[in-house]
Amino acid sequence: MVKMSCDFRTISKGKRRNPKNPIVKAFGSLRNGIDGSSHEYVEDPCDADLVFVFGSVTRRKEGTDRARAILGHRRDKRHIASLDIGFLKKDSNVFRVGYGDCTGEGRFLFEPRPSRVKIFGVSLKEVVRRDPGLPILILLQSERGWTYDDPLSMDEWLRRTIEDIGDDREILLKPHPTSQQSLCCGDYGSNVRILPVDPKRKNMSSVLADVGAVITHSSSGVIESLIEGIPSFSLSPRCVAHRYTCHDLAMLGNLENYDFGNRQKMIEDWAANTHHVTEFNTEWVERFWLEIQNKKNNH
Repeated sequence: MVKMSCDFRTISKGKRRNPKNPIVKAFGSLRNGIDGSSHEYVEDPCDADLVFVFGSVTRRKEGTDRARAILGHRRDKRHIASLDIGFLKKDSNVFRVGYGDCTGEGRFLFEPRPSRVKIFGVSLKEVVRRDPGLPILILLQSERGWTYDDPLSMDEWLRRTIEDIGDDREILLKPHPTSQQSLCCGDYGSNVRILPVDPKRKNMSSVLADVGAVITHSSSGVIESLIEGIPSFSLSPRCVAHRYTCHDLAMLGNLENYDFGNRQKMIEDWAANTHHVTEFNTEWVERFWLEIQNKKNNH
């Protein structure tokens, strides 16, 4: 019998006791699933063999409750199942679950099943080779965003990336939806234009319609650009789409040969590892632990 727990310290203080909060609901479903399983739910996550957490941690935010909790579990070598918001459906009650981490550095255990893709109704757009002179879109992180884990500041990373692009095509900078940082176009070059902050993420589709390529450090927005059939570049292994994108900006000069071969596998992988809170039942808990054991024995 395995001891399992949900670590509420990884939810923001003001939300962790709100039963209407989607993360709290997910943890509640997981507890019910564990209670009905062959395993045991324990109140103290530090007594658990497998602990469910929300989100991840970066070196910029190691003093938060979430960071201290996750770093403690890593230090004590517990199994960690990390939840974060899902991508394939705009529903706050849908989560992806990674083993070890919910970023690109985690492992997503469930094997693809075509039937799962149909549940989310996601279909890949046809790849249409675009005019090589179209603007390049850079999806920005917030400076303290949890997926941004580079020793450089966001500003330094952005300047180096623009320099690496190395041509005079127009470059569009899309701020993170929660960004409160003011950026000045003139600071980055005459060919750089900054788009308005879009806090409700309503304008992504219209922005993608008029660009030739998308670059990010580790924004999950690059998944949408891949689905739309746009050459996409992620420059950090923490990006959840890192394994499905190109990492070499030299390819910007040869976009007609961009390889979109991983797109179908991407949506199949995400569909297999993305779940509504109602799916976190006893069967799911048993299956998740079995997958951990299978992967452990096969590596």
